[in-house]
Amino acid sequence: MSSRARRILTIIVLAAVSITVAAQTDQAKQTFAQAEDEYNIGRFEAADSILNANMSSYKGTMKAEAYRLLSLCALYTGDKTKAQTNARKMFEVNPYYTPTIKDPMRFVDMVEEMKQGGARMSTASQQAETLDEVPVPVTLITEDMIEASGARNLQDLLLLYVPGMTLVEGPEANVAMHGVYSVGQEKILIMLDGHRLNSRCTNSEAPDYRTSLDKIKQIEVLRGPASSLYGNVALTAVVNIITKKGHDMDGAKLAFGYGSNNSIRGDFTMGKSGVDISFSAWASIYNSKGEKSYVNPGDDAYYSTVLMPSYMYIDGYNHRPSYDIGFNAQYKDFSMMVNIQNSKRVTSYSQINSAQLYDYDSYRTFNGVTPGRSRQATHLDLNYEKAWGNFSFKANVYADFEKCTYYDIITDSLQNVYDAYNGTLKDVIDSLAKQLVDDRNLKEPVVNAGQALLQQYPQLQPLLEQLKQKYMGEYASKSQAEQEAFVKEQLKVLALNQLVYKRGIYQVQSWEDYTIGTTLQASYAFETGKFRGNILAGIQGERYKMKSNSLSWGDGYNHVLVTLSENNNSMDLGMEYSISPFLQIKTHFGDKWIFNGGLRYDYKRRYDDNNLKSLSPRATLIYLINRDMNVKLGYSRSFVDAPYFYRANKLGIYPGGDSLDAETMHAVQLDFNWKLGSGLAYESNVYFNSLNNLITYDKGGGTTATTSSATYANAGRMRLLGWENSLKFAKGRSLGTLNLAMQTVLSSDVSKEFADGKASITSGHRIKHVPSITATAVYRYKLMDNVKYGRMFLRGSATFYSRQKSPIEGYASKGERYTEAEVDEYDALNVSLGEEPMTAEERAQIIGTSKEYYDNDAVINARCILNAGFDYSYKFITFSFDCYNLLNTHYAQGGSNYVPVPQQGRSIMAKLSCKF
Repeated sequence: MSSRARRILTIIVLAAVSITVAAQTDQAKQTFAQAEDEYNIGRFEAADSILNANMSSYKGTMKAEAYRLLSLCALYTGDKTKAQTNARKMFEVNPYYTPTIKDPMRFVDMVEEMKQGGARMSTASQQAETLDEVPVPVTLITEDMIEASGARNLQDLLLLYVPGMTLVEGPEANVAMHGVYSVGQEKILIMLDGHRLNSRCTNSEAPDYRTSLDKIKQIEVLRGPASSLYGNVALTAVVNIITKKGHDMDGAKLAFGYGSNNSIRGDFTMGKSGVDISFSAWASIYNSKGEKSYVNPGDDAYYSTVLMPSYMYIDGYNHRPSYDIGFNAQYKDFSMMVNIQNSKRVTSYSQINSAQLYDYDSYRTFNGVTPGRSRQATHLDLNYEKAWGNFSFKANVYADFEKCTYYDIITDSLQNVYDAYNGTLKDVIDSLAKQLVDDRNLKEPVVNAGQALLQQYPQLQPLLEQLKQKYMGEYASKSQAEQEAFVKEQLKVLALNQLVYKRGIYQVQSWEDYTIGTTLQASYAFETGKFRGNILAGIQGERYKMKSNSLSWGDGYNHVLVTLSENNNSMDLGMEYSISPFLQIKTHFGDKWIFNGGLRYDYKRRYDDNNLKSLSPRATLIYLINRDMNVKLGYSRSFVDAPYFYRANKLGIYPGGDSLDAETMHAVQLDFNWKLGSGLAYESNVYFNSLNNLITYDKGGGTTATTSSATYANAGRMRLLGWENSLKFAKGRSLGTLNLAMQTVLSSDVSKEFADGKASITSGHRIKHVPSITATAVYRYKLMDNVKYGRMFLRGSATFYSRQKSPIEGYASKGERYTEAEVDEYDALNVSLGEEPMTAEERAQIIGTSKEYYDNDAVINARCILNAGFDYSYKFITFSFDCYNLLNTHYAQGGSNYVPVPQQGRSIMAKLSCKF
């Protein structure tokens, strides 16, 4: 064959090959495009079949994209293992693959986790980032960890997994972070998918059964100040609850549980998703009578003055059950959340009068609730997010509506009822007595301030007439001081006789308020030489309104004596506005260094024009030692404004007034993280906190310039040093965590108004009611996992608290004892008020018991509480069983109460759930 013929033949062969390759390439593009079309209309199995049938024809970038699409299809059909397998193959073809804004967030999370070997979170910087890049110490609680814990509610969960967080008692479920706490949980910002749950009136959000655990995908906890991003309330920590979305559930789950103390719970979750759309919904309900514990005089386990056999409820949530109902919906760039929550906890002791026991079952229902603290809240949230290349924008509009009822028992006994009325009946008596003394002729009608009081308390009019008759006779010659003292004493006796009975004296304060707000923010990602990072800027505005409130006093368990409402409020009605711009920058310096800084300015126009201004900076430097180790050094400042409830309240037991300032904290933290390998990860954090203006309640009655009754004031300053350690293990059949935290008070002082020490925050180097050392451990083991017999997990947890300084009032085994003469006087007073005289047995039970007693150096002993349980699943049914306080350890916990409160003994909960 000639050379010319060979050249012609070669050209023909090359042309044929080129045509064939081009045809094959076109065919590959066509099949890939066909698979994309099937994926976009939600036909994931069809897309999977097309891609697998033609995988050999895909080359290079197209092959990586094919594995990416296979991984996405597997995610949408609920096969996470298959999704991860295809993602790994994608990385084999393209090791440098980077997610784009077109990728669903769950795919981005999975890819980043595979690239970095860790999970991602967004709470710390309002952008998705790995735990190595988070600028503050964090605790990430995953869905697996929630299941491993056996936790009953959010409080249990946080106490087990968050180092530095401890249990404290109060009228609501409560926790302390780094030793800082209040009457309610007011120092930690709790959010639901970034939406604030804390009340605007009280700042509180109880971590109890009002939050369903079944709806949670993960919880991101920032351990330390976070006001640079979130402003008010983010004083000591932020807890962001991330809910499951439709693709996380892809079906429905129904569960029912029953346990000790007539505890009943029900949970329902469901979710579905498709291309560009996702929907999830949840509903939970919990009701428990609580542990009914009977008490006898002299029982050392109960610290109050127990004069008669009685009882208390521990951890009762009843009459109006706790519930959590809501849904999430997403469509392309829009998302919406609606959530309705409610909880009402029974207070073990009376809240107002020296922690006395009371007959809970005898009290009437008031506004739909029985004694305790009740809060119902509705949260609405609408988001829009859009990204264009390196620029992204987010707009958020939200609203919160709440109804609260504080149903507090003053006393079941006439003893100390005058003191219990504090700034209410006492103020009435003082005002009327002075008026009578000043009006020496006693012939003119009451025309000044007393007239308003008589309109408010018409029952006192006949009492004044009686006093006038006495006053004009025997005591007319006495001095004005003697006259006033006599009138006060006589008016007190007559008022108590007229206004109260022996038992069942209560106070109910209710209110409704609402908040509307919006947040606008934008971010820009940049990369210049060795510098790459993100700049975020935004502004938040809110309007809060106290819509209405009312107050009622009553006696006899169900008798209403006085009601104050719109024209005579117990709290000032008013509106408050806030505007808060913020700025944040995060940048990488080469491969080893990261700087993350932020600044937020909060301006709040209070209802009384005593405005708040606060600047909250944050700066953190991160050094990435290697892939497995990093060190973070950060400084931040945070604040929490004094609650509206304290500033606007007119009652003698709650006043704080417009003089109350915001509480602040400066914190320096040094955090070290180390991935040890073999499933082990260790974190160590050393922190220094400087707290100022801590709001303190003077239980003994303050002596401030404005009031002589019990009061709130900025009376505390504290400096403390702490060390947190956390070890996590996840490998094979095992999952576990071990936490150890220690702290010591470096310095503390209390203002002169509270020099009696009852309101002091610390005792030596200890914080009152907070242990210096805590340790928790959680472990779960997969005992069985096969298709034929099902799957079974065993789990257990332990919580250790060291000794605590816990001051007490009314200790049952110390102090002065009641004498026979004093019991005679007490009995005679009751008879004069129409009561039956005491029996010999009742007298014997009281004589010799202790009077009220205050011990500033009382100690609660160390304790270790064990819990255990298991889960067994067969096909779509799961049975769970948990035993709490396994050894039935008897212990108490102090906090904002007058005395340590006994905690629940051994209890069980069995739960049956079904997926469909």
